[in-house]
Amino acid sequence: MRGITPEDFRQLESVSSLAGSPDGACAYAVYSWQADGWHRRVELLVPGNSPQIISAGGKNEKDPAFSSDGKTLFFLSDGTVYAFDRESAHVNAAFSPDEGFEAYGFAVMPQGLAVKVRKEVREEAPEGCDWEMPLVAENLHYRNDADHGFTKVYDRRLYLACENDAPVLLDEGRADWQSLCCADANTLVFGRGGWQAMDLSTREKKPLAQKQANTGEPAVCGRSLIAAARDLTDYRLGLYRYALDGEAKAEPVDIAYDVPLAEDAYCDKSPERRSQIALLPDGRAVAVLTRQAVPGLYCLDDGQKLCDETIFECAAAGETLWVIRAGNTRTMEVCTLENGVCVPQAHHNAWMDECSVPAYQRVDVPSLDGKVTLHGWYMLPENPENAPVLLWIHGGPEGFYTDGLWMELKAAVTRGFAVVLPNPRGSSGYGYAYQHSGQEFDQGACTDVLTLLDAVLRLHPELDASRVGVLGGSYGGYMSAMLAGTTKRFRASVVIKPVTNWLFIHFKSSQSGQDVFADHRDFQDFLCDMIRMSPVVRAGDVDIPTLIIHGEQDQQCPVENAHQYYVAVRDAHPDLPVRLIVMPDCCHGYSRDSAEDYIYIQQQTLAWLEKYV
Repeated sequence: MRGITPEDFRQLESVSSLAGSPDGACAYAVYSWQADGWHRRVELLVPGNSPQIISAGGKNEKDPAFSSDGKTLFFLSDGTVYAFDRESAHVNAAFSPDEGFEAYGFAVMPQGLAVKVRKEVREEAPEGCDWEMPLVAENLHYRNDADHGFTKVYDRRLYLACENDAPVLLDEGRADWQSLCCADANTLVFGRGGWQAMDLSTREKKPLAQKQANTGEPAVCGRSLIAAARDLTDYRLGLYRYALDGEAKAEPVDIAYDVPLAEDAYCDKSPERRSQIALLPDGRAVAVLTRQAVPGLYCLDDGQKLCDETIFECAAAGETLWVIRAGNTRTMEVCTLENGVCVPQAHHNAWMDECSVPAYQRVDVPSLDGKVTLHGWYMLPENPENAPVLLWIHGGPEGFYTDGLWMELKAAVTRGFAVVLPNPRGSSGYGYAYQHSGQEFDQGACTDVLTLLDAVLRLHPELDASRVGVLGGSYGGYMSAMLAGTTKRFRASVVIKPVTNWLFIHFKSSQSGQDVFADHRDFQDFLCDMIRMSPVVRAGDVDIPTLIIHGEQDQQCPVENAHQYYVAVRDAHPDLPVRLIVMPDCCHGYSRDSAEDYIYIQQQTLAWLEKYV
């Protein structure tokens, strides 16, 4: 059997956006790379049958949802909402937005569809500003600071589209209506800073809760809404119950956990790992939540985990509960859950059956200061004797590693590396206190990742502790650069899309705009603090081969970070192997821009580590 390679990324298919039908069927989106770029398609799956591809001929088909009787399947395709009649297998446009607008979300109502549409507005730069930052990717954050003349703004509209009737404009503005949800025939629920309910007959909006920001897919249970939310006052994550009638307030869902859910749950907002809530036929509610950095399916009545698998999404379909599972040595699979066991119903990555896929192992170790237990994962190559080791640090810092499929990590193990994947303090998935420890950007974070590295080396003395490389992207790139200038533990580093000078983040990044004087007595104190935490000032202490990779269109961590770090390390050590690769068409999320760019970056990364580690 062969191992995983970076080139396999071209044929990987990812599954997301589960929806259930009353007759037990489900639908979902499949995300894959084709010759002309990324594509999504919608598939309909009835238990015991092969998946049926549903297409309107578009490139970006996603977000399936069934009508209340299950006879019609709605989905988005390139900015238009389509309806698939399951009996006739006919596809027709259910809602086409006005010219210049695109539909980007909808909810199925008894009388039709509530549809969100938008049109991008390019604002003119203010008077006296002679430059403008290019818009490079929809999924990035954009600065709304008028002094600098660049922003990304949408005009948005919310319609009620009923069959054979002209669409009715419900609302308009520039703020988004997030996570539309049908409460009843006359009530539409949406998130906008907090949850709100709209009476469709009067168009009046009533807040359901204050100081809450929704983070996942909600569900209506009787006359209340259950949703994952983040409290804006302290950023605690948890599940809340919102009354659709009566006083506007949020009440935490009563769950019998040993640790309160708000202290030990993570609700992932990314499109392919959405926190979801499903209502079972017996009236129980279940939710996909991450605890201890492993997504799982939990019953909200008693807090019990319903199966031992890693579950990313769920959807109720009549008497059937559908899930998307992933984990250790498999890609995402669409399954039914039967007596706590996942039964696969569709297999989207048959090519992996011929691959030897390394398995994860978990590591937990006390922190050096004795305050917490640190967590992480690691993988060993087929022959671990004298194998070199890679310390691979995630982004964020609030990101976290799970035991799901990470192609680049599997490819490194195939090449003979042991890979250590730390989740130091600052990572999500281990509770509020763990995530907000306040040491993500000081030497405490370096100590945490080195402690986890040493724990793995103690567990496996057969590994070659003298050959260790460090790498990571975004926050992981920042940490790799910081560690390279702090310790002599490593043979080489790969620093990907890093922050190396925090002043670039303050003055130019899409993440800029922090309150300078909140934690600093004056601007000079702020500048000194930013420089102190910047890896570029440690360039003189970097004495290992260093590869730097950055996207030229990156607005979250501007490419100047890479240029300055490259020049600083090269000038301090003229004889040291130092290389800078700038990807001209890449933004921060380079794997979403182009599969070919992603593959090239992984090939260059592994080649560098094989040569110098």
